[in-house]
Amino acid sequence: MIVSDHAAWGSAFHPQDALAAPVVVVPVVWLLAAVALGEPKPVRAAVRALRAAPGRHVLVALATVVLAGVAWLVALVLGVLLPGLIGDAGTWLWFGLTAMVVLRMWCGLHRRVDSDPVAAG
Repeated sequence: MIVSDHAAWGSAFHPQDALAAPVVVVPVVWLLAAVALGEPKPVRAAVRALRAAPGRHVLVALATVVLAGVAWLVALVLGVLLPGLIGDAGTWLWFGLTAMVVLRMWCGLHRRVDSDPVAAG
């Protein structure tokens, strides 16, 4: 009989799992904003924006992490309180709305850096 460390997969909370979402979400949205704005070289544009306004990037990254946590809590509440298809649809709508808000924050940050002559260098 084979016994694994995760006898009931997903039943235990692991702290590294909580850190995985921000580590993946923040860089992906950071680059996705440059792609969404139609930059010909999105990686260069994202790095240029980061160098121009590092403090703003830290604030938007923290807001992204907070919104991801709030989105998770709202999805949990929707899943518990609204059964079946209604809860599923509400969860998907909430995640879509949250993703839109996060992407708009990052796109606004990229646009602000591009339009600021002092920050653009």
